[in-house]
Amino acid sequence: MAEPRIDPKSTFELAKKLWTPEIKDNPYNFVKFVFPWGQPGRLQNMEGPRAWQKEELLRVAGFINENHERIRKGDMPLIYRSATASGRGVGKSVTVAWLSLWMMSCIRGSTTILSANTDNQLSSKTFAEIGKWRTLATNGYWFEKLSKKLTPQPWFKEQLEKYEKVDCSYYYAEGTLWDADAPDNFAGAHNELGLMVIFDEASGIPKPIWEVTSGFFTEISPYRFWFAFSNPRNPDGMFFDIFNKPEVKQFWYRRNLDGRSVEGSDQAFYNQVLIEDGPDSDRAKYDVYGEFPSIGENNFISRDLVIAAKSRVLENYRLDDHPLLMGIDPARFGDDKTVIRFRQGRDATVIPPVEMEKQDNMKVANTCADLIDKYNPDGIFCDAGAGAGIIDRLRELGYLIHEVQFGAASSDKQYADHRTELYGKLRDWLEGGVIDALPKLEIDLVTPQYDFAGKASDKIKLESKEDMKKRGEKSTDHADALALTFHKKVARRDLSSSRFNRSRKNRTASGMDFKIFDN
Repeated sequence: MAEPRIDPKSTFELAKKLWTPEIKDNPYNFVKFVFPWGQPGRLQNMEGPRAWQKEELLRVAGFINENHERIRKGDMPLIYRSATASGRGVGKSVTVAWLSLWMMSCIRGSTTILSANTDNQLSSKTFAEIGKWRTLATNGYWFEKLSKKLTPQPWFKEQLEKYEKVDCSYYYAEGTLWDADAPDNFAGAHNELGLMVIFDEASGIPKPIWEVTSGFFTEISPYRFWFAFSNPRNPDGMFFDIFNKPEVKQFWYRRNLDGRSVEGSDQAFYNQVLIEDGPDSDRAKYDVYGEFPSIGENNFISRDLVIAAKSRVLENYRLDDHPLLMGIDPARFGDDKTVIRFRQGRDATVIPPVEMEKQDNMKVANTCADLIDKYNPDGIFCDAGAGAGIIDRLRELGYLIHEVQFGAASSDKQYADHRTELYGKLRDWLEGGVIDALPKLEIDLVTPQYDFAGKASDKIKLESKEDMKKRGEKSTDHADALALTFHKKVARRDLSSSRFNRSRKNRTASGMDFKIFDN
């Protein structure tokens, strides 16, 4: 294909217009100026961006003006962070294309990094949309589009370097894939001229990638932007935290966008989802309302189930009809904690949990022994994988300890191993059980995802703690400790669990000398 003929005079006039503050610092004005709205062709029936898109673009403009004012006062410019959780078909990809083209056109020498979950998403969707709008833009001939990259044309780059003295070393918009196993490989340029990061389908991007990305913005500039767009399919991860955790959400502008409220969206699609799956279904939440589901596509335990157990009240429930069970989950890694939890029938709040950090096996075993003497549990269960030394010590002291092999075979044919089986029993128990309000327990319960044990297997297998850590999630110590109490049934009066078969003591949570958590 022959290169377009470049008219230096018209190019100069166009550049002079685009680089005025009215357009350079206002992406909405840029979008209205460079695209042929209302003219014959693709945009002949369109007057401009949709309402939510206009709001976002104008918000960016206001932020840039605020940053210029901060610089004039001698203050540090801020980083713009915006997250949009929406139903399908609201125009997220279009917005990504506009922002990328504005950054490349107006913030000369800047870097734009775009990421998604698959190579196909980047090349066939994200950059395909960028390519489409590039052909419509008045200044589209300034740039060359590759499969996952937009760069200045050689003649344009030469003019910028020669006459504008712009450093074009990192002047591009590029699609970059992430690798959860090697997050540090997801590296970005540090660009003092301007940097934009866009996460498309951000709900599936794991926390380590977000953590690495936060280090991209160390170069001081009024043009630093981080956008996250997604259908909110996963009720965990960093995208979820942005909307739900106070310590995270304070740094982000957030938008939940119901697809039905967006002009020009496919209302028939939304109506079909509501009819087929129901207005209260998880699919309606993430495909229509722009809200997070109670359970993700691969999450084993739903958040709704946990919230219900946390708020449930047991009326006229006879605790003494049920055995008291004690679960011990020893620390496996340096940042894990040893957690001890109790459960009596449907009540897991009868005794507060105990948490120990950076303690050796002897200290943990002695603490367990003190708890056993205090509460006389009917059954004591300890993870044998990391607790072999603790189990040996407690047995030396005369206690009956049930060692639990998480990796052992499951007695339930639907599960691939014993750990998954225990979580299955725990999930069933949550339908009528009561748990304490400790936030860490809720997080632990809803964090694990599952898959099948192999391509040809129909057995469900819970992901390992190691795999959860690759996603940026912390060890599920509290959930594991509670799950251990479902290892086996024990008799209500199994006094052999107490050393020397002493008579049962009254059970009370008062007067404990350990680090405990209030319900």
